[in-house]
Amino acid sequence: MRLLARGDLVGYQRCLTRLDRQGQLETYARFLAAALLLAVGRRFRSGWDDASVTRFVTGARIHYALSAEDDALGVVLIRAALGEAHAPIAGAAQVVTVESVLLLGLLADEDLTRAELDEFLAEAGRLCGAYRVDP
Repeated sequence: MRLLARGDLVGYQRCLTRLDRQGQLETYARFLAAALLLAVGRRFRSGWDDASVTRFVTGARIHYALSAEDDALGVVLIRAALGEAHAPIAGAAQVVTVESVLLLGLLADEDLTRAELDEFLAEAGRLCGAYRVDP
């Protein structure tokens, strides 16, 4: 998760591959979903509408080079984190990819210090059942 927060997408992808080989990708996907839930709550806590969600998702897609078809999934994931939609099945490859990009965008916007990132990751770990990933 720290690789993602730093924007090291190549290292992050290697880490995902390693987690998959070790049979831990599903567990990591739960951690990722918890982190996204927290980050979305922080970003949109003061209010949101469909346009603000769509603007954020489109911006993240353009900045991190996702395909346009990922926009719809990104909007659903954020609306699910806001309690307004049903989340797709966590762990599916496309879901992990889009969640990762959304989280990268949300964390980049927050510009967390190392200590703030540590606290954020600890809170995400508590939320998903205390699973800790520290690559």
